[in-house]
Amino acid sequence: MLLRHGLETVPILIGILIALIVFLRHHSRSGTCDSLFSSGKWSKASSGSTTSHTWHPPGSILHKYDAPTLHDCLDSHVLHFIGDSTIRQVFWATAIKLGGEDAEFAQTQAGKHEGLHYRKGNASLAFHWDPYLNGTGTIALLNTPASHESLGVIFSTGLWYARHGGHDFAQNFNDTITQVTKSIGREEDRLVPVIAVPPPHLRHDWLDAERAGTLTLGRILRIVLSLAAVERSSNLQVVWSAREVTRHPSAMDQTGLHVTNIIADVQADILLNKFCNDKVFGGTNKAYALPCVKDSREQAPYILVAALMSACIVVARVRPTLPLNYKLDLHPASSFAVLVSILLYCWVADRTTLFEKSSKVISQALFTCIAGATLFANLFRIKQATAFLTQTLPQLKSFQDSPSKDPGLLPRAQSEEWKGWMQIVILLYHYFGMSKVLWVYQIVRVLVGSYLFLTGYGHAMYFLKMRDFSLNRLAAVLLRLNLLPCLLALVMHNTWDFYYFPCLASIWFLVTYFTFWGVKRREHATPRVSEIVARVLVASFVLVLITQESGMSLSPSNVLTFVGVPDINGKELQFRVQLDLLAPFLGMLLATVQAHNPSILLVPTRKSPPIVALACCLFAAYVMIASQCKDKFTYNQLHPLVSILPISGYIMLRNSCSAAREYVATSFMWIGSCSLELFVLQYHIWLAADTRGLLQVGLLNKIWMGSGSTVVSSWTFWAESVLITIIFVWVSHHTSQVTNMLVKWFVDTSGRSNGKVRSKERQLLLRVCGLLAALWLLNIAAASRT
Repeated sequence: MLLRHGLETVPILIGILIALIVFLRHHSRSGTCDSLFSSGKWSKASSGSTTSHTWHPPGSILHKYDAPTLHDCLDSHVLHFIGDSTIRQVFWATAIKLGGEDAEFAQTQAGKHEGLHYRKGNASLAFHWDPYLNGTGTIALLNTPASHESLGVIFSTGLWYARHGGHDFAQNFNDTITQVTKSIGREEDRLVPVIAVPPPHLRHDWLDAERAGTLTLGRILRIVLSLAAVERSSNLQVVWSAREVTRHPSAMDQTGLHVTNIIADVQADILLNKFCNDKVFGGTNKAYALPCVKDSREQAPYILVAALMSACIVVARVRPTLPLNYKLDLHPASSFAVLVSILLYCWVADRTTLFEKSSKVISQALFTCIAGATLFANLFRIKQATAFLTQTLPQLKSFQDSPSKDPGLLPRAQSEEWKGWMQIVILLYHYFGMSKVLWVYQIVRVLVGSYLFLTGYGHAMYFLKMRDFSLNRLAAVLLRLNLLPCLLALVMHNTWDFYYFPCLASIWFLVTYFTFWGVKRREHATPRVSEIVARVLVASFVLVLITQESGMSLSPSNVLTFVGVPDINGKELQFRVQLDLLAPFLGMLLATVQAHNPSILLVPTRKSPPIVALACCLFAAYVMIASQCKDKFTYNQLHPLVSILPISGYIMLRNSCSAAREYVATSFMWIGSCSLELFVLQYHIWLAADTRGLLQVGLLNKIWMGSGSTVVSSWTFWAESVLITIIFVWVSHHTSQVTNMLVKWFVDTSGRSNGKVRSKERQLLLRVCGLLAALWLLNIAAASRT
């Protein structure tokens, strides 16, 4: 029964978590948007042979604007910059984002103490030289903020007051800023935002003698304190994070006064996130991905979601008492209620501003250390594989392998173990943003190929042993693979193949299904290996033809939308199928040999050394070939051919003797049993913004301030990462249980079929049609949101 499995605790704990975050958000003084402009930390990003630094605002992702998104923001508008040379640097950094080399050339031709204007298409930027912020043009611009042509005003001042203002510089600066706040008026009365950028952290030891005598630390501090006091007593917003980024040791150039181009680019992104996020992203369903589209204190929708979680608990517990309902089995309804709560949790976590999002910490060292430590820690729970011989997938039939001590080649337990440790590596690969590190990318590509190898091997072994090509089997596997990603794609407004592995696994299941179709005609005869090899060769040839430019690149979106499946990206799907074209067929061939003669592939102990040596040679050959590739494009051309080398080598090593086959790591098995859910749900409840960032609860940052000048040295970041990971794995495990239950109920029509096979198939066909109709309606509803 569902309640005996403890699954009813899923909506309860999710509801409690959301309610707790809502409570703390309501009592916090600042939201995610404020934190973007108040503070942040640096992290060192190690990507390939290059090293860079990434700015992390607390609880949000800093979107890096490029020419297309900046054009969308500045469409028929002008963004004004007013002030001294520090804000002029930000003006040129923004112009370079907009115009590239053209803007760089314009910068070399521009004067210093003069107004500037840059236009690209219908997007315009204007710089007004006014270091004292008292020019008539500045006052006029601030007094007319409602112009439909102006996107906003950014000003920076203070350094010239400190340098040339004499003894009364602080009072004069304060009077000017006070006058500015009167000019811009109340925030609710103006349509164009006006924000201030404080002076940077200067390198006083690098300043020349003239500047060092006036731009002292004390005078700069008085300017900053005066600016902060005016901000507290008015509606002026000061972007303090633009000053905080200059704390970086390499922030300033050799003058000690101006920032480097990299820092100016980060300052430009911070300011553009303020002006452009709502305009560029606020009108779409993915506004969640960027900070400051909505204030995080708008809690009413989240409270409603928490109430829906509680409603799911009621549905899971209620049992009907009316006489007309006594025949109804409500366990599927209970399971679906829990699944709905999980979908709602995904939406709240990744499509609202309730949870915080942060940029990824890209680090080869962290990835290597954490992956190695995690894999090593999971090796301490070892059991005999013979305890897990019974197949546990949700399907109509099951079979049991030989009960002997030797479990045979690639038993079910070993396959789950393989999936488990590979899933850990893939998750950490995504978490630390290792896609730009070539050697890590190559490893992960082999792991994905290994998953598809196991797909071909497992389904081929089932068809050869069970001869079951029924509609029940077809529906069970396809529903198990696609129930969660299809519903999640509709809820999160993504394409079906966005969660690409279930889509790939479905395609390769269908390829295996039709490749082995017809084996059931000889119920008591073992199929000839040559016949299966011929079938595999024909299937591979057909699939190569289909995946050519004229094949899968033509997206069948209209057909899929009509039958209820979310849209797909045909070119992306074509690329992923071609990338691992041989590994699944290798699995089918190995299953054929294994089914024909189970003992032929079992290596005696005395022959283990040559097998181990051969496996090492395969690994060495792969490393030599992969190391010659200079980029991902070159490697992708070779991957379909070379990926079978390490896959074959691993199978040889893992099954090199009976002792190696006899034991499995149960922790990896447990992870492998819910690897599908871990892969899909990571997009929204472990990572964030559709994998572009990391999900953070944001609770610890509201109670304790994280110590350390960088993200890596902040204990609150790691504490929340552990908390999110525990929740993510726990929810994924229970999602696997729920989908297994729903699939088992969906394909099991024995209680309503009067024992007739045709009646069972008719029952299942009606359910399939009903499911497609429901998906069609959901797809229409999801499409209407845009």
